[in-house]
Amino acid sequence: MRPRWWFMDIFPDPMLVLVQLAPFLVLLSGLHVILFKPTLDYLEARQAATDGARAEAARLQGSSGAALDRYEQALTAARAEIAELRASRRAEANAVHARRVAQARAAAEAETRAAVERLRGEVETARTELPGRARTLAADMAERVLGRPLSREAGA
Repeated sequence: MRPRWWFMDIFPDPMLVLVQLAPFLVLLSGLHVILFKPTLDYLEARQAATDGARAEAARLQGSSGAALDRYEQALTAARAEIAELRASRRAEANAVHARRVAQARAAAEAETRAAVERLRGEVETARTELPGRARTLAADMAERVLGRPLSREAGA
């Protein structure tokens, strides 16, 4: 029997450790080839795809932001152009309106002057003809009332 030393109780038998270590190492190398390496490759590929997708999303977001800025600038320019066009068209329409109103006023004033002149002529005609007609009408009325003809010498 071998002497038992106190430290032999703490340390395991080296031969037993080697016998148990060999299948463990074979198992670890098999797991590495079958499970760990494909899993790590998959995770690395997924991480690379995620990083690539994030980079692509950031690039697209930057380009879409620039495109949106260009769109808003173009929209602002178009609105300004439309406002300018609207103002110029409104000014043209106001000028046409003012010209037509002036023409209509001139035509109305011309018609009014013509009507006033016509009325003045008719008034003058009435002033010249009215006394003679009034005498004739008065004589006719007197003859009807009296029932006999009047002498023309008394009325004239």
